Amino acid sequence: MRLRLCLALLAPSLVMCSCDPDPESPVAMEKRPTGHYTGHLIEKPFIDKAGRPAGGADLYLRLSMGDYFIKFSESSVTREDLAIHVGSVVSLAGEIRDGDWDIGPGDPPEMQSRIGPYFVVSRIVGDENLSPP
Repeated sequence: MRLRLCLALLAPSLVMCSCDPDPESPVAMEKRPTGHYTGHLIEKPFIDKAGRPAGGADLYLRLSMGDYFIKFSESSVTREDLAIHVGSVVSLAGEIRDGDWDIGPGDPPEMQSRIGPYFVVSRIVGDENLSPP
């Protein structure tokens, strides 16, 4: 009896988890809600499709779940705002999204881009009390 009850409750969940979401739906683009994330701010060299360093480097937020590319074209902070924190532990308000890394607002949608989960920064937590120089 208990086994049947468990199967009856779990079966719909398993079916929903096995379905691929519509890539155009807002749910498919949202990975995690907005919140505070604390992790190491690291810099990684840009690697081209052939696996060779292509010059330049990108900033990533290293969390226990993995490294997340920081997409500045959707963020409220600049690369310069975060660059001084590279190699340090930082607390950032923002969200993890999934999609194109290199295509920003106003770019043509057919432009080539790296894809996957990325981080959008809304603010650096703790910087609210700092006065401008």
